[in-house]
Amino acid sequence: MELTRGSEYALRGLAVLASHSPGEAVSLADIAATQAIPAAFLAKVFQRLVRHGVLDATPGPGNGYALARPPAEISIRQALEAVEGPRLFQHCLLWRSHRADSGPCPLHDHLKGCLSTLTLCLERISLAEYAATSAPEVHRTPTTS
Repeated sequence: MELTRGSEYALRGLAVLASHSPGEAVSLADIAATQAIPAAFLAKVFQRLVRHGVLDATPGPGNGYALARPPAEISIRQALEAVEGPRLFQHCLLWRSHRADSGPCPLHDHLKGCLSTLTLCLERISLAEYAATSAPEVHRTPTTS
């Protein structure tokens, strides 16, 4: 399985939001600046997270994004599926062009359990756990000018 840059940016942005008070909206510009992520790209990724109930968007003068639930209640699997799509865990671990069951790769029978284990593992990792151990570039205070 190969994740896109969108998933990386989603996790980095979500980690920033997890470091703020519950329900506290943070501007997209501040999140993008603290993570050195293109704001336009992050906006598209965050739109997917809003549509899947991971984030809440607050329009208007105090616009921004906040987690829709406490970080302990959001799994990494939920975030990845919101960005990559619901079929993320239906693809072969080795070849994206192969579907796990309907178009199996030559190693399918040997690796089938690995995909189930990976899916379960990512379901068990909460955003709170991820944020607590994420890369040091996550900062509490925005660095915008």
